[in-house]
Amino acid sequence: MQAKRAGALELQERVSFVSVTTDKAAAEDYGESKTPDELEGGALRAGGAPNYTSPEVLGLLAQYVCVGLIYGCLPNILYPVITGYYRLTGAQYNSAKTLLNIGWSLKAFIGMLSDCVPIMGYRRKSWMMIGWTCCLGFMLVLACMDLGDPYFRDASVANINPIDRTTAQNLTINPDARNKGGIVAILFGVATISYLFADVPCDALVVEYAQREPLATRGRMQALVYTTRTVASTISTAIAGFCMNSPRFAGEFTWDFGANTMYILLCVPCAIMVPTTYFFIQDIKKEAIKFSHYISQVWALIQKRAMWQIILFNFFYNLLGGGFSSTAAPYVQLHWAKVQNLNNQIMTIVSSLIFSAIVACIGRWGTHWNWRIVIVSTTLSMASIDCIVQFCTFYDVVRNQWFYLGVPLAEQLPQGVLFIVTAFMIVELAEVGNEGIVYGLLTTVTNLPSAVGPVLSNLMYRNFQVDEASIVSDTKYVRNQVAYTYLIYYACFLIACFTSFFLPSQKLQLHALQRTGGQYPIIGGCVITVMFCLLVYSITCSILSMFESTSCLMIAGGNGCEN
Repeated sequence: MQAKRAGALELQERVSFVSVTTDKAAAEDYGESKTPDELEGGALRAGGAPNYTSPEVLGLLAQYVCVGLIYGCLPNILYPVITGYYRLTGAQYNSAKTLLNIGWSLKAFIGMLSDCVPIMGYRRKSWMMIGWTCCLGFMLVLACMDLGDPYFRDASVANINPIDRTTAQNLTINPDARNKGGIVAILFGVATISYLFADVPCDALVVEYAQREPLATRGRMQALVYTTRTVASTISTAIAGFCMNSPRFAGEFTWDFGANTMYILLCVPCAIMVPTTYFFIQDIKKEAIKFSHYISQVWALIQKRAMWQIILFNFFYNLLGGGFSSTAAPYVQLHWAKVQNLNNQIMTIVSSLIFSAIVACIGRWGTHWNWRIVIVSTTLSMASIDCIVQFCTFYDVVRNQWFYLGVPLAEQLPQGVLFIVTAFMIVELAEVGNEGIVYGLLTTVTNLPSAVGPVLSNLMYRNFQVDEASIVSDTKYVRNQVAYTYLIYYACFLIACFTSFFLPSQKLQLHALQRTGGQYPIIGGCVITVMFCLLVYSITCSILSMFESTSCLMIAGGNGCEN
């Protein structure tokens, strides 16, 4: 009995059943490997199923409430603050977006840091406390700093052509606003990177908790935390959308509560998270592992067919299933469907709630559903609904903004399914000790098509007459041109469905692939090399988009520079 207890404790702290070590020294480091059948209910990790109402789980959920509030706020106040209030140039606005987005491309490296460098013996909670403390500091700076007057002290002057403005009207312009706006953009960026240092260790902890769940219900923990995050982000998005929508923030309302108030509100959850992390997050103390041993463990995992096959699925499905959006889309929405900005924001909020509901439902009832069937069926259903709405709009059968705004709601179905299925697979693939980098790697791969897709879309659609002036003309020829671009878009969705062959149908099939799929060093090396090159390309695109002279380059996602 004592031997079994010792083995279970050693398993909980040091090994995963998916770890396969042929080296004797590695076997001594990680102890005896066990299969899910030897643990209660087919769990992947000893420790018993987590209690979803326990203080440690509630403390982890609180982390995702805070992450959601900031994630839903900062990107959505970027336009009203940077463009509306400070009137920064297009290149400067792109720079601000880059600062907010570039951290998400580095999640794998943050995960590696969390896995390998424990602080005072803690791999997760120490980094979480550092992240929240830094984020709180930057939020306090934003909350306390004098934001200065807006660029247009008189908001009505913004709507007057510069040539037609009087001398008195020009005197109301605040030329110093753009300097202040640059400082605010930098603070937004460093605040985002700061809370990512809390978010990535949280993801690793979620993997640890989820692996303790029995096979029949494994995935509910992930559904719970991501439903929590999405609801929280929806709340902050709504607050930002409705309370910072006055003319000085490029909005339509007659009132707003000011940017400083928004920053103060964000300070509150950040401040609460520091003691919450210290007192409630359970993180077993561990010694730092040798980096060479860690890298060899990760390399052994990447060589497995199960790992590189999932990487390929995540990349190609996300690239083909929506990555080739028609360049006519924004003009169709604006000029043919005549969608108003406020209504679009409202539907964005509603679609986020639907997304969270889908994730919650799958976590509650769909943990055993066939992944291939669910993803293919939801993808085809969404594409069919979208096709009907779009073509009715193209050919003036129905041109109504509320009819058109139903499309984003339909898109939440496959997006929600793919998101949570990807999260399920990460739990099955991650091994003890590398949870952070596995989660970061797969989520980074999932995000890479967002950098590659626009470039390929511009190349594909550049020969079609679908620019804004053509959409405004609304001729039969232009309608057909737009329709052709969308036919390519839907054809890519059909091809994306075939990538489901890379995807195991469920957890047991994934485990079987791990055991019998073998190792392919050349393929694994090629896949990870290509993904790393795409990551470098993604960061390069972000940097090129920061400068007006290079943001128009096709390699950076632009439409091409004239000179």
